[in-house]
Amino acid sequence: LPDDIRLVAEHHVKPDDRAVFDYLVSRGLTTLDMYRWRICVSDDFKFRRKAIIPSYDDDGVLNYYTARCIDESKFKYRNAATKKSDVIFNEVDVDWKKPVLLVEGVFDAMKCPENTIPALGCSLPTTGALYKSLKKNKCTVVVAFDAEATTRSHVACKKLQLAGCDVYVSFVHGDDLGSKTKEDVRKILKNLRPWTNELRINHKIADIKS
Repeated sequence: LPDDIRLVAEHHVKPDDRAVFDYLVSRGLTTLDMYRWRICVSDDFKFRRKAIIPSYDDDGVLNYYTARCIDESKFKYRNAATKKSDVIFNEVDVDWKKPVLLVEGVFDAMKCPENTIPALGCSLPTTGALYKSLKKNKCTVVVAFDAEATTRSHVACKKLQLAGCDVYVSFVHGDDLGSKTKEDVRKILKNLRPWTNELRINHKIADIKS
Protein backbone atom coordinates (compact mmCIF):
# COMPACT_ATOMS: atom_id res chain seq x y z
CA LEU A 1 0.00 0.00 0.00
CA PRO A 2 1.17 3.58 -0.59
CA ASP A 3 3.08 5.42 2.14
CA ASP A 4 0.49 8.19 2.43
CA ILE A 5 -2.43 5.88 3.24
CA ARG A 6 -4.73 7.38 5.88
CA LEU A 7 -8.09 6.66 7.51
CA VAL A 8 -10.92 8.35 5.65
CA ALA A 9 -12.88 8.73 8.91
CA GLU A 10 -10.17 11.12 10.13
CA HIS A 11 -9.06 12.66 6.83
CA HIS A 12 -11.82 13.91 4.56
CA VAL A 13 -10.98 17.58 4.02
CA LYS A 14 -9.29 17.23 0.64
CA PRO A 15 -11.83 17.12 -2.23
CA ASP A 16 -10.97 13.56 -3.30
CA ASP A 17 -10.97 12.31 0.29
CA ARG A 18 -14.30 14.01 0.90
CA ALA A 19 -15.71 12.41 -2.24
CA VAL A 20 -14.75 8.96 -0.94
CA PHE A 21 -16.24 9.76 2.48
CA ASP A 22 -19.50 10.96 0.91
CA TYR A 23 -19.63 7.87 -1.33
CA LEU A 24 -19.38 5.59 1.72
CA VAL A 25 -22.10 7.56 3.51
CA SER A 26 -24.30 7.25 0.40
CA ARG A 27 -23.92 3.48 0.68
CA GLY A 28 -25.27 3.54 4.22
CA LEU A 29 -22.01 3.43 6.17
CA THR A 30 -21.34 5.45 9.32
CA THR A 31 -18.07 6.89 10.59
CA LEU A 32 -17.97 4.01 13.07
CA ASP A 33 -18.21 1.54 10.16
CA MET A 34 -15.30 3.31 8.48
CA TYR A 35 -13.22 2.89 11.63
CA ARG A 36 -14.32 -0.72 12.08
CA TRP A 37 -13.22 -1.62 8.55
CA ARG A 38 -10.19 0.70 8.63
CA ILE A 39 -11.21 2.25 5.30
CA CYS A 40 -8.43 4.41 3.90
CA VAL A 41 -7.65 6.88 1.14
CA SER A 42 -4.48 7.87 -0.68
CA ASP A 43 -3.21 10.48 -3.15
CA ASP A 44 -1.30 7.81 -5.08
CA PHE A 45 -2.45 7.76 -8.71
CA LYS A 46 -3.38 4.05 -8.57
CA PHE A 47 -5.55 4.59 -5.48
CA ARG A 48 -6.91 8.09 -6.08
CA ARG A 49 -10.68 8.38 -5.50
CA LYS A 50 -10.84 4.83 -4.21
CA ALA A 51 -12.03 3.47 -0.87
CA ILE A 52 -9.18 1.24 0.28
CA ILE A 53 -10.14 -1.61 2.61
CA PRO A 54 -7.09 -3.40 4.02
CA SER A 55 -7.08 -6.89 5.53
CA TYR A 56 -4.92 -8.16 8.38
CA ASP A 57 -4.08 -11.72 9.40
CA ASP A 58 -4.43 -13.09 12.93
CA ASP A 59 -1.09 -11.49 13.87
CA GLY A 60 -2.20 -8.07 12.64
CA VAL A 61 -0.02 -8.16 9.53
CA LEU A 62 -1.37 -6.76 6.26
CA ASN A 63 -2.21 -9.68 3.97
CA TYR A 64 -4.58 -8.22 1.37
CA TYR A 65 -6.52 -5.16 0.30
CA THR A 66 -9.31 -4.22 -2.04
CA ALA A 67 -9.86 -0.69 -3.34
CA ARG A 68 -13.30 0.37 -4.64
CA CYS A 69 -13.41 3.12 -7.26
CA ILE A 70 -16.11 5.67 -6.43
CA ASP A 71 -16.48 6.84 -10.04
CA GLU A 72 -18.05 5.09 -13.01
CA SER A 73 -15.45 2.69 -14.37
CA LYS A 74 -15.17 -0.66 -16.11
CA PHE A 75 -12.72 -1.60 -13.39
CA LYS A 76 -14.55 -1.02 -10.12
CA TYR A 77 -11.99 -2.79 -7.93
CA ARG A 78 -8.23 -2.84 -7.59
CA ASN A 79 -7.14 -5.85 -5.54
CA ALA A 80 -3.85 -6.94 -4.06
CA ALA A 81 -1.82 -9.31 -6.22
CA THR A 82 -2.38 -12.14 -3.79
CA LYS A 83 -4.29 -15.37 -4.34
CA LYS A 84 -7.68 -14.85 -2.71
CA SER A 85 -7.92 -18.41 -1.48
CA ASP A 86 -4.77 -17.85 0.61
CA VAL A 87 -6.47 -15.04 2.52
CA ILE A 88 -8.91 -14.89 5.41
CA PHE A 89 -10.08 -11.31 5.14
CA ASN A 90 -9.41 -9.49 8.43
CA GLU A 91 -8.82 -12.68 10.38
CA VAL A 92 -7.54 -10.41 13.14
CA ASP A 93 -11.22 -9.59 13.90
CA VAL A 94 -12.55 -13.16 13.77
CA ASP A 95 -13.56 -15.16 16.84
CA TRP A 96 -13.61 -18.78 15.69
CA LYS A 97 -15.49 -19.84 18.83
CA LYS A 98 -18.53 -17.79 17.80
CA PRO A 99 -20.87 -18.33 14.83
CA VAL A 100 -19.36 -17.05 11.59
CA LEU A 101 -21.37 -15.31 8.89
CA LEU A 102 -20.02 -15.94 5.40
CA VAL A 103 -20.82 -13.43 2.64
CA GLU A 104 -19.38 -12.77 -0.80
CA GLY A 105 -17.86 -9.30 -0.79
CA VAL A 106 -16.37 -6.76 1.57
CA PHE A 107 -19.22 -4.27 1.11
CA ASP A 108 -21.67 -7.08 1.89
CA ALA A 109 -19.80 -7.71 5.13
CA MET A 110 -19.94 -4.02 6.06
CA LYS A 111 -23.73 -4.24 6.36
CA CYS A 112 -23.54 -7.31 8.62
CA PRO A 113 -22.86 -7.85 12.34
CA GLU A 114 -19.45 -8.64 13.79
CA ASN A 115 -17.77 -11.95 12.99
CA THR A 116 -18.67 -11.71 9.33
CA ILE A 117 -16.07 -12.88 6.81
CA PRO A 118 -16.18 -11.92 3.12
CA ALA A 119 -15.23 -15.00 1.09
CA LEU A 120 -14.01 -12.69 -1.71
CA GLY A 121 -16.26 -14.52 -4.13
CA CYS A 122 -18.94 -17.19 -4.11
CA SER A 123 -16.71 -20.25 -4.05
CA LEU A 124 -15.13 -21.95 -1.08
CA PRO A 125 -12.22 -24.08 -2.30
CA THR A 126 -11.29 -26.89 0.08
CA THR A 127 -7.62 -26.00 -0.41
CA GLY A 128 -8.21 -22.42 0.74
CA ALA A 129 -7.26 -20.90 4.08
CA LEU A 130 -10.85 -19.95 4.96
CA TYR A 131 -12.26 -23.44 4.46
CA LYS A 132 -9.38 -25.00 6.40
CA SER A 133 -9.91 -22.70 9.39
CA LEU A 134 -13.68 -23.26 9.43
CA LYS A 135 -13.07 -27.00 9.31
CA LYS A 136 -10.36 -26.93 11.96
CA ASN A 137 -12.54 -24.94 14.38
CA LYS A 138 -15.75 -26.87 13.54
CA CYS A 139 -17.52 -23.53 13.36
CA THR A 140 -21.19 -22.77 13.25
CA VAL A 141 -21.47 -21.07 9.85
CA VAL A 142 -24.25 -19.03 8.26
CA VAL A 143 -23.88 -18.74 4.48
CA ALA A 144 -25.52 -15.67 2.90
CA PHE A 145 -24.33 -15.37 -0.69
CA ASP A 146 -25.98 -13.17 -3.33
CA ALA A 147 -29.16 -14.30 -5.10
CA GLU A 148 -27.36 -15.18 -8.34
CA ALA A 149 -24.99 -17.44 -6.41
CA THR A 150 -27.65 -19.67 -4.82
CA THR A 151 -26.28 -22.80 -6.46
CA ARG A 152 -22.77 -22.05 -5.24
CA SER A 153 -24.07 -21.30 -1.75
CA HIS A 154 -25.49 -24.84 -1.64
CA VAL A 155 -22.12 -26.22 -2.78
CA ALA A 156 -20.35 -24.25 -0.04
CA CYS A 157 -22.87 -25.42 2.57
CA LYS A 158 -22.36 -29.05 1.59
CA LYS A 159 -18.58 -28.72 1.85
CA LEU A 160 -18.87 -27.15 5.29
CA GLN A 161 -21.30 -29.79 6.54
CA LEU A 162 -18.94 -32.54 5.37
CA ALA A 163 -16.17 -30.69 7.24
CA GLY A 164 -18.11 -31.09 10.49
CA CYS A 165 -19.51 -27.56 10.69
CA ASP A 166 -23.01 -26.73 11.89
CA VAL A 167 -24.35 -25.01 8.76
CA TYR A 168 -27.20 -22.57 8.25
CA VAL A 169 -28.22 -20.69 5.12
CA SER A 170 -29.90 -17.33 4.64
CA PHE A 171 -31.18 -16.77 1.12
CA VAL A 172 -30.64 -13.26 -0.27
CA HIS A 173 -33.18 -12.00 -2.80
CA GLY A 174 -32.88 -8.99 -5.06
CA ASP A 175 -29.86 -6.73 -4.61
CA ASP A 176 -26.74 -7.96 -2.88
CA LEU A 177 -26.34 -7.28 0.85
CA GLY A 178 -23.96 -4.41 0.21
CA SER A 179 -26.68 -2.53 -1.67
CA LYS A 180 -29.34 -3.03 1.01
CA THR A 181 -29.94 -1.09 4.21
CA LYS A 182 -28.66 -2.51 7.47
CA GLU A 183 -32.25 -2.96 8.63
CA ASP A 184 -33.10 -5.02 5.55
CA VAL A 185 -29.96 -7.10 6.06
CA ARG A 186 -30.94 -7.78 9.68
CA LYS A 187 -34.35 -9.03 8.51
CA ILE A 188 -32.76 -11.30 5.91
CA LEU A 189 -30.32 -12.78 8.41
CA LYS A 190 -33.15 -13.50 10.85
CA ASN A 191 -34.71 -15.80 8.25
CA LEU A 192 -31.95 -18.35 8.35
CA ARG A 193 -32.58 -22.08 8.35
CA PRO A 194 -30.47 -25.16 8.95
CA TRP A 195 -28.94 -26.31 5.69
CA THR A 196 -29.90 -29.78 4.51
CA ASN A 197 -29.19 -31.75 1.37
CA GLU A 198 -32.95 -31.68 0.70
CA LEU A 199 -32.73 -27.90 0.29
CA ARG A 200 -30.03 -28.36 -2.35
CA ILE A 201 -32.07 -31.00 -4.21
CA ASN A 202 -35.21 -28.83 -4.12
CA HIS A 203 -33.20 -25.95 -5.57
CA LYS A 204 -31.98 -28.19 -8.40
CA ILE A 205 -35.54 -29.32 -9.14
CA ALA A 206 -36.74 -25.70 -9.19
CA ASP A 207 -33.93 -24.84 -11.63
CA ILE A 208 -34.97 -27.66 -13.95
CA LYS A 209 -38.61 -26.52 -13.83
CA SER A 210 -37.66 -22.93 -14.61
